[in-house]
Amino acid sequence: MSLKLKAKAVLAIIVLAMLFTLFLKNNRYFYSMSRIRNIPSELLEIRKLQTVIPEDAYIYVDGNSGSPSNIFADTRWLPYLLKENRFVFDDASAGGGYIYNVLRMGELLEGSNIYSIEYNIGSSSMNPNQAIFSAGPYTVRKFDKVNAVNIKGLYAKEQWGSWMGDEISIQSNGACDIEVHFLGKFKGLGSNGVLIVKSAAKEERYKIGENEVKIGLATKGRNDVIFLKSSMPAVSPQSIGESTDSRRLSYMVGNIKVSNCSKD
Repeated sequence: MSLKLKAKAVLAIIVLAMLFTLFLKNNRYFYSMSRIRNIPSELLEIRKLQTVIPEDAYIYVDGNSGSPSNIFADTRWLPYLLKENRFVFDDASAGGGYIYNVLRMGELLEGSNIYSIEYNIGSSSMNPNQAIFSAGPYTVRKFDKVNAVNIKGLYAKEQWGSWMGDEISIQSNGACDIEVHFLGKFKGLGSNGVLIVKSAAKEERYKIGENEVKIGLATKGRNDVIFLKSSMPAVSPQSIGESTDSRRLSYMVGNIKVSNCSKD
């Protein structure tokens, strides 16, 4: 091959390489833009959080961190939008799957710097003076592990709250006052049955019908677990021909508020 042909071949390779690089760059850009277009506009504002919290901070995500109508997608968008930050998910929100750059609550070291994100529906369980950042319905505050509770037995959050199955358990990291707000019960339970509230110290029974009921509880320390159980087996809407919903439901839990915590 002549020198001239070799030069042309090298030039062609360089041009092709440049075109390929430009193609990849544009492809990444349009792919990124297409993904961003699928993100709710109210969620995009959360990116400003990076200018507020320290670089070594973790962001805590749980069932209150996204829109009830789209909780799974919202909690996955958060690590994508806040790539520079590290995340910690509660077990229920992690869903048993692997999420890049995300820890579970039990993997955090003592003294870690943590902030939690809450999606507010109407009113928030967070006091206004606790918030360090707000964007639309999203509020961020410094997370105190002492005030954290481990709640099991609730279904995914909806606009009004969450359905309870046969039983829920509440365990805190310290001694806390807890208020559980019940909105009613599933009609499939019928008129019989009560809610049984059991702790190490005592057992109480509550009749919950169509009216709202607030039950005040208290945990004594880290090893104290409170159980709230339906005396009647939970019933699925599918089993009574109401819908195709196969979840077994009992009582409607509006919210669970935790306050006045102290380390045990």
